[in-house]
Amino acid sequence: TQGLLWQGKFDEVRKVVDAIADKNSPEFWALNLAMADAYYAFGKYADADKLYLEFFKKVDKPGPALVTFYRDSAYKYAQMLLYLGKEREALTAYRRLFNVPLEEDVARNVNADMAELMLKLAPTLQKKEEKAAMLKEAEGVVDKLLWKQDIWFGKAIVMKAHIFLLRGDVKGAQELVENYMPQ
Repeated sequence: TQGLLWQGKFDEVRKVVDAIADKNSPEFWALNLAMADAYYAFGKYADADKLYLEFFKKVDKPGPALVTFYRDSAYKYAQMLLYLGKEREALTAYRRLFNVPLEEDVARNVNADMAELMLKLAPTLQKKEEKAAMLKEAEGVVDKLLWKQDIWFGKAIVMKAHIFLLRGDVKGAQELVENYMPQ
């Protein structure tokens, strides 16, 4: 079926998927997600969106057989939503990634992507409470990135300074950057 998907023969694959008796089986969902991925690759975003959402509504905490599919699809789904300019939905998709175990580097990458997205979205929020809540969440995510000196550490410093600026604290942003500058 993978070969058929990458040839764009979605109707033929749909027949195979529909023929699976157990609509909750790992095989059923794995094929549906493979189809969603192929739809995404072929630029059929509405079809991909429908399958991804169907899966995520049905499977909140995947069993071992679906963890890899879940993780990969959640990430691809977030990327597709960003491409389509659906940033709030993409943030939800990123959060969904933490429903499964992630390797440390993957988790740090997802946290950095999420924090950057929150910092982009926060200024667009009309309600002060919503903006404050998003900045607080972003700060918590950024603080997690500050515990290890790697590629995300430097990004975290910049994002934390950005949070200070979005809160109107220019002095705090300057002091943060000065404290972390190499001597």
